[in-house]
Amino acid sequence: MQGLDNVPAEIVRRLLTRGFEVASGAAAQAASFSAMRDTVRERLSGIIATVPDEYLDGVGPQSVTAVDGGLVCESRSIGDLCTAVAVTAGSSADSGGCDVWMDSVPRSPRNKEMLSGVMSSMEAMLAASAPGDVVMIDGAMLSTLINVSKSIHEARSAKTPSPLSERARDSASPALREAVMEILCNVRFVAMPKYTTVNEFAALLPEGLAGHDARTIATMALRPGEMTLFTERPPSGADKQRQLIGPALGFSGTEAQAFAAALDGVQSCYYRPHPWTPAFRLDMTARTADDDEATLRALRAVRDSTTTSGLREPFPLYLADLFAKQVSVGAAPVVEMASLSSIADPEAKLLVAMGYRS
Repeated sequence: MQGLDNVPAEIVRRLLTRGFEVASGAAAQAASFSAMRDTVRERLSGIIATVPDEYLDGVGPQSVTAVDGGLVCESRSIGDLCTAVAVTAGSSADSGGCDVWMDSVPRSPRNKEMLSGVMSSMEAMLAASAPGDVVMIDGAMLSTLINVSKSIHEARSAKTPSPLSERARDSASPALREAVMEILCNVRFVAMPKYTTVNEFAALLPEGLAGHDARTIATMALRPGEMTLFTERPPSGADKQRQLIGPALGFSGTEAQAFAAALDGVQSCYYRPHPWTPAFRLDMTARTADDDEATLRALRAVRDSTTTSGLREPFPLYLADLFAKQVSVGAAPVVEMASLSSIADPEAKLLVAMGYRS
């Protein structure tokens, strides 16, 4: 083992050497981005609009509720301990709420995907019933529903039923369908993904920037107080994942047509409220995008909840995210402590306590 004495020092040396090289490249890339800002603004000038503060102030103050979720799929000797949580937080006294699902199930590579869908279904249910003039949902509207759809398909194809697969299948309920339609049709809801991987502006940009994500481009192009005009998605017939959502959730007949139309009506824009914030992507319903007052209400909620320069997302979403992570991460210790205190057999205690590295 003496030959390993200097390994940590060598790792640090190599990291510092390579880190400096990567940092130099990143700095050069940032400088290149900055130099192209005028070009990007010119290319996007036809879809950039200014949002004056007096317009936003004109819609009056409002209450805001945010919804976020978290999950942990922790491998233990006796199986996977699965926990999903959805949380609401906001500016009013009645905006706080949560839902928690937890169980120990046989280990399976499908568990995490099923659990993700369970979490998303819980988020949708909480969001639909949340109070507030504006309800912010963490993540894109489409990805939330895709998570639920994948989860249900995985559960239905599972050869051995488990409490998790049964919970995932149960997501396809009338209550969830009602909640989804409420979110897709009501002007109160706005979905805000933290990360984007697509670039809606690629066709307008120089070739060197077309491969970057739209949020990066919008952050570079937009000045504080500016937004991009709404962009519509291609029809659902061109997207296999969207085609699967309705059947998975149990929509049929005229309900399925109404759902597809509502989902196709979701539109997106990017808005940069302050110099210290990135550009935020906002997914809104067709009714919101067509309603100037509802759009301004959503933009004001984002502007007013990002006035602290240390945050990179609206404060209610930050709170909901923080609470969700704490609840989900704390699940395993709670179960482990309760189990160990009630087991007399030393071997059984070991099985409960012993986990697997992932």
